[in-house]
Amino acid sequence: MIVNIDSKSNVPIFQQVVDQITRAVLAHRLAPGDRLPSIRELSVAARLNPNTVARAYQELERNGITETRRGQGCFIASGQAGLLATERWKLARAALQQPLDAARDLGLTRSELEQLLTEALDLIYAKQGGGK
Repeated sequence: MIVNIDSKSNVPIFQQVVDQITRAVLAHRLAPGDRLPSIRELSVAARLNPNTVARAYQELERNGITETRRGQGCFIASGQAGLLATERWKLARAALQQPLDAARDLGLTRSELEQLLTEALDLIYAKQGGGK
């Protein structure tokens, strides 16, 4: 796994690593039990300071996303369904906040916004062949 760091972002580099790994877990690109690259491997691959990667890994473990196994490395933690659901909800809410604020600033009423969201969801799920 190689993370993509945006050097122009106001988000600290370690936090970008945390966010990208967390999103990979939430999107099921990383599953419980998957081993993450070592600190050295990721720092070389992503051209990051090893201390930055170590800080990100510590934060991921503190958040319950990963677990360190002595002598084996850092792994995606198992048994975290509740945590993942909460984190997924939090990230989705944050992603939607700006466009919702923009729609409100354009003067859309709650009813109009609900209609717009329904239409957008219908289009998204029609492209995916139905789904929930």
